[in-house]
Amino acid sequence: MRVFFYLGWVFLLLAFAGAAAETLPRAFKGGGGIFVSAFDLWYAAWPGSLIVTQIHVEKVSPALWQLLAASVLALPAWMLFGVPGGALVWF
Repeated sequence: MRVFFYLGWVFLLLAFAGAAAETLPRAFKGGGGIFVSAFDLWYAAWPGSLIVTQIHVEKVSPALWQLLAASVLALPAWMLFGVPGGALVWF
């Protein structure tokens, strides 16, 4: 049970890092909205890794990548890590 607590703190640290790293896509693209999607953040930080991941996921199923990119990666990175991290620390 203690492992989930520490994993939650790791997720919360990643959420804070994701929130701080939102300046990367804004610096490269200029301007932008209030929140930066995890897709844009990943592309600004490690574009090669994103492309390789997309290729591997599309080998399994092209529809899976569309689902992943359209729904999950459209959320801000701090939310992707912060919500599960907060839940793990809380419980």
